[in-house]
Amino acid sequence: MREIGRRVSVIGAGAWGTALSQVLARNGHDVLLWAREKEVVDDINTNHTNSKFLKGSSLSSNVRATGDMEKIARHSDIVLEAIPVAFIRGILREFAKFSRRDHRWIVTSKGLEIGTNLLPSQIIDEMFSPSHLAVLAGPTFACEVVRGKFSTAMLAVHEGDEKFLNEILSLFSAENFVLSPSYDPIGVQVGGAYKNILALTIGVALGANLGDNAMAALMTKGLEESAFIIKLWGGRGETVYGLAGAGDLILTMLSPKSKNMSAGMMLGQGRSLEEIKAVRGVFPESFNTVDAMLEWAERRGVRLLFCEAARACIDGKMTARNLVDLCCGSVHAYRKRYSQTTL
Repeated sequence: MREIGRRVSVIGAGAWGTALSQVLARNGHDVLLWAREKEVVDDINTNHTNSKFLKGSSLSSNVRATGDMEKIARHSDIVLEAIPVAFIRGILREFAKFSRRDHRWIVTSKGLEIGTNLLPSQIIDEMFSPSHLAVLAGPTFACEVVRGKFSTAMLAVHEGDEKFLNEILSLFSAENFVLSPSYDPIGVQVGGAYKNILALTIGVALGANLGDNAMAALMTKGLEESAFIIKLWGGRGETVYGLAGAGDLILTMLSPKSKNMSAGMMLGQGRSLEEIKAVRGVFPESFNTVDAMLEWAERRGVRLLFCEAARACIDGKMTARNLVDLCCGSVHAYRKRYSQTTL
């Protein structure tokens, strides 16, 4: 059964935080959404839209915004974060001044923190040690979710936390927004983070017009490498073939809306980082994630071919054809690496 009339606090009024706020509001919940920008707060409260981050959005009156973190902390014991990974720790330090032990978290960020190589849930565990935490990720463009188009994703908790899992499932349960349960929050996060790197590399091949065969090979080998990483991280390798891994990658492949795919295409076309930033406004999450992943791999003595290729392409040191050769042509290197690594 759907939960009726609950309060939910959301930190992060970008496209994804706004879209999830709208899903909750459609279900009759009272959502308080935190935004740093005063113009975003005013736009949501006055016009019921978020023109800065989600143009064309039409938001329920159940979605209200504030720039006051204390109000966010007091509003609900359920806190959903939707913050770019690079800014999670800084923003949540503000929240920590008012946080309570009974706050329970829903994590939706994708990526790794540079320097610590922590996943979003691990950052929150380190800062707050919550008793309950869930991870939400999957093949979902915010612009379609906010309009009520059919979307589906995974909701993952640790084994034994079924009560919290069912509570959050009921919060979001809707005809056009379907969540599948999982007990692999690590795998869901690693798969979602690595998907961004795969999207970038596949975009490079697409931009260089290397053909559908090359893209299919990159997708297949990329998912193999994702499963390899998830196992090393302590997750379940098979998770990568679900919504948060393969599903998310398929969505990226099918649509030019993907920031990581489109940035990769521009690299494959020979366009500069300055051009990419001018067109996209900011660099996509994969640019940060690839560095954090390479740091993580170096500490463990393993090679991540797609990360190496992505970094080299970003730096202008590798052609699209060489990317395919590295990631897909070295079967013996893959076999040697897997046989020497304990999963």
